[in-house]
Amino acid sequence: MLQGLLEISVAFGDRPFVLLGYSAQITNNKFLGRGADTLVEMLSRNISDMVRMRFERVFFSNNFVEHVGSNGDEIANGATVILTGGEATVMGNQVKSGTRFLPSFDFSGMDGPYIGNITTGRVINHVEFPVPENSFNSRV
Repeated sequence: MLQGLLEISVAFGDRPFVLLGYSAQITNNKFLGRGADTLVEMLSRNISDMVRMRFERVFFSNNFVEHVGSNGDEIANGATVILTGGEATVMGNQVKSGTRFLPSFDFSGMDGPYIGNITTGRVINHVEFPVPENSFNSRV
C-alpha cells in the first residue's frame, strides 16, 4: 500500500485548476503473493474539495506481478493492482493471476496511457484510450 502526500488544487481566476502534488514511480519490481486480495494498492483520501492525500502522477512500468489465488468459486473484490491518483502511465507490465475472475488493473477512474501490458484479467475503471485496449495490450 502506498499513499501520497498532499495534492492541492489551486484556482487562478478564470483559469483551470492547477494541481500541486507529488508523483510515484513504481518500476522494475517483482510482486509475488497469494490469496484473493490486492497485491499492489495506492490509496487516496479526500480532505476537502481542494485537498487530497494521494499521488498526482502515477508511473507503473516494467513490473512483474504474480498473484496466486484460488481457481474455485470464490470471486475476490478489487483487482490485483489498484492505482489511484490524478493521472497514470501504465506500460510494459505482466500481471499473472490464478484467479481469472479478478481484474488485473483498477485505474480508479484515472486517464492516461495503458500500453504494452500482458494480463490474465481485465482492466476496470479506466477512461477509454482513443483506440480499443486490446489493440496495444494482450490478455492471455
